[in-house]
Amino acid sequence: NRNYRLGSIFPHFLIEGPGLSMLHVCTHADTIWLVSDFRNCFPFERKGFKLVAVKIVIPSKDFAEKHYHDLKERPFFNGLCDFLSSGPVVAMVWEGEGVIKYGRKLIGATDPQKSEPGTIRGDLAVVVGRNIIHGSDGPETAKDEINLWFKPEELVSYTSNAEKWVYGVN
Repeated sequence: NRNYRLGSIFPHFLIEGPGLSMLHVCTHADTIWLVSDFRNCFPFERKGFKLVAVKIVIPSKDFAEKHYHDLKERPFFNGLCDFLSSGPVVAMVWEGEGVIKYGRKLIGATDPQKSEPGTIRGDLAVVVGRNIIHGSDGPETAKDEINLWFKPEELVSYTSNAEKWVYGVN
């Protein structure tokens, strides 16, 4: 009985730069149940990462095509866009040092059959086309995805109490 906090994994963004990074993550339509209990659902916060944006949206097919534009020539493109636009998606942006690299490890391999146990995909997904979660694969992708899914004013800047201990911020 494992619960995940999918706060920073739903829209798909990770921004790496000097110091802190941001990760965009999103869970797909059939997995919204995963985030029904935000208090218990995701290890990002336990690692010291900070949720700076979250929302539930139903993306249009056009929006899904923009999100997956880099896969347009692939044979599975239409099915992937249909899936993303088939229901509610929880989009999130997580911030913290190394959040892209660590977030990708936490999410697991794109192919759930190759994902390690203990990762989100390793524990909760079965096939590639329905691997339940997306996370940005690099700083530029994260930046683009965050800009696609969120308005600048939707990203919140704050210092959490945990951040003071994790990063030594006063």
